Amino acid sequence: MPSNTPVTVLKQPTPPPDTEPPPPPEAPPAPVAATQENANLTGTTSAYAVSKPMPEIPTEFRRLPMDVSLVVKLTVGPDGTATAELIQATPNPKLNQWLLETFRRWKFFPAIHFDQPVKSELVITVPIKIY
Repeated sequence: MPSNTPVTVLKQPTPPPDTEPPPPPEAPPAPVAATQENANLTGTTSAYAVSKPMPEIPTEFRRLPMDVSLVVKLTVGPDGTATAELIQATPNPKLNQWLLETFRRWKFFPAIHFDQPVKSELVITVPIKIY
């Protein structure tokens, strides 16, 4: 059923011919991720390992088969040294101690925040497979 309500159409005013339209708005700059390559743009980089001797399981721990994931939290100091803490361990406490000692020998380039080395934390997962 058609409506008998009148419809009003509004027109945009036409600018006088001697004026120029305003310029389009500028797009915001794209976000920049913190990486080693653009550290000078953002002022922040993450710590990264420069020496990471991988654990080679000693013979004494190879008696029982094992297939687990080890989760390690590394706290990296401003000097690049690290402390290690197991978040998820293997079932063998002696093997866990040995693995922790291995991770504590890793050396890092520290995290940088506005040109200053800072303390940071990394969490890594390491698969342990003994057959």
